[in-house]
Amino acid sequence: MVTEERLNTLLAHANPVADVSKIDLIEVGATTYLATLEQRSSEVTQLDTREKDQKAEKTVRQRWLVAAVVIILAGIALVLVIQSDETPVADQPGPDEILTEYADTRNSGDVDGVMAFYAEDAIVENHPLDDDGVATGTAEIRALEEQIPAVQGSGDGQEIIDMVVSGNTVTFNTRFFYGADGTRNSSGEPGCAGAKDSQVTVEDGKFTLVVWGPESPTQCLE
Repeated sequence: MVTEERLNTLLAHANPVADVSKIDLIEVGATTYLATLEQRSSEVTQLDTREKDQKAEKTVRQRWLVAAVVIILAGIALVLVIQSDETPVADQPGPDEILTEYADTRNSGDVDGVMAFYAEDAIVENHPLDDDGVATGTAEIRALEEQIPAVQGSGDGQEIIDMVVSGNTVTFNTRFFYGADGTRNSSGEPGCAGAKDSQVTVEDGKFTLVVWGPESPTQCLE
């Protein structure tokens, strides 16, 4: 910055006069000019400061606006989640109910209906009509289920009893019945166990694993 002293020196060199009064006039003009420059410089500085403050305020307002929008959207999303959780869901049948329905369908001889209970990659172990012991997938399982109507006579069937549910797995026993009246023989003796301690696992309403227990054709369950 050019100081007053420096400006006076420059003016003195540029205008060498012997008249002291004129020099004083020049000095007075220089002083006034310098004051004007300083005032304008101050005004420019103040203006620049105001612009910076206004930009900072605008930035703060924009950030608060963005934060407010984010909070509003988050609140809306939370409300939608809560409402979706409160939406009533139709009661799904339990694994024991599905197993009972399966037995009824099987007893009716509806093979297609029976296969609807199995998942595509279901596994059946120890099926009474399976010499290999394990059937994997609906094709192999269907080959076994198709034999049931031929083995069972008209009105014959198998009842699911003693079911114990643990999560999505059911442990159960089965009991054969013969004839429409559900008796084993002409004396009215109840049917005897077809399989003991069998298990079925149900996922998404489908059988994924069925493990038939050992057959006990002569041991009756009380």
